[in-house]
Amino acid sequence: MKIVQVLSHIDYAIAFQWIAQHLQGRFDLHFIFLGKKESTLQPLLKDLGCTTYFIPLRSKRDYPAVLWRLLRLLRYIRPQVIHTHLFEACFLGLHAAWLLRIPKRIHTRHHATFHHEYFPKAVRWDKQNNRLSTHIVATSKNVAQTLIHLEGVPKEKVYIIPHGFDLEKFQNSQPERIQQLKRYYKIPEDAFPIVGMIARFMHLKGHRYAIEAFRELKKHYPKAFFIFANAKGPDYTMVHQQIIEKLPQGCFIEIPFEKDLFSLYGMMDLFVHVPINPWIEAFGQVYVEALAAGVPSVFTLSGIAHELIKNHYNAIVVPYQSSDAILQGLLTLLNNTSLREQIRKNGIKSVQPFSLQHFIERLKKLYEV
Repeated sequence: MKIVQVLSHIDYAIAFQWIAQHLQGRFDLHFIFLGKKESTLQPLLKDLGCTTYFIPLRSKRDYPAVLWRLLRLLRYIRPQVIHTHLFEACFLGLHAAWLLRIPKRIHTRHHATFHHEYFPKAVRWDKQNNRLSTHIVATSKNVAQTLIHLEGVPKEKVYIIPHGFDLEKFQNSQPERIQQLKRYYKIPEDAFPIVGMIARFMHLKGHRYAIEAFRELKKHYPKAFFIFANAKGPDYTMVHQQIIEKLPQGCFIEIPFEKDLFSLYGMMDLFVHVPINPWIEAFGQVYVEALAAGVPSVFTLSGIAHELIKNHYNAIVVPYQSSDAILQGLLTLLNNTSLREQIRKNGIKSVQPFSLQHFIERLKKLYEV
């Protein structure tokens, strides 16, 4: 069975390597990348036996040319399944697949209420993608509810397949590599606690509330250090300005991208992820990653967290948009060693249903159904 994955504006995402490692051979996998430049994933996927293609996509002006090239390419490959990821790949890929009458047209919905809240005019294009798809992958119940209740998608069209993770790699990061990374980023040897956030700089991620809490935490723990990873995004200027205004120089670092995700978590004593409302996250991979890495965390509940996180069991849960609550959550973890250790252990146990094996099996069944 030939399966084509279409991705837009993805430079690197380890999940697609995992898919290729486990499914290439059982299926004939082809990857089409749309974007301003070729993806660093392409040679990695080729090494795993997959065929890859690149189509330049710089702006909306390129849509007609991209659609034409997709039509020609898909007509040449003749797949039985097309699976698209992210908005432009879905919009262009699904239209091409529909015109060619490819029998199974899947898209993974990687956002929940984002368009409803920030770009209402884009909701009609989400609905068009829904119509063109024969199957839609929802990464959490939160996404499924958005599709069914807000956008009128029939229940039988929606398949809930949470992201999968190589959990052992999070739990077995190498101490030597962690120390190398600390030296590389010039984190002081006596820094404690090292508190991390891994979230694009976007209003919906709640950075402003975390930054205010970090400023107050610094008064209790003068050697506290803060890591802001994935430091890029549409609100970069605003969030960056908040960081430099609120936090003293030398006690934080902004990391646009770190490929060694496992060691990145390994540097952290505590983790914070605080989306601003219950619906805005489609999934929230960092919830699972932080727990898998054994990093005690302070969370607000959004996306998959509704199905996974229990207050004082595997994390500290705080109200939305509350700097004071985030601060108190961090202090609770720091001041109660036994609770912190129990939360760490329970977190590792909690994420077992998100193993890579479970994800691959669900994806395989969807392709074969």
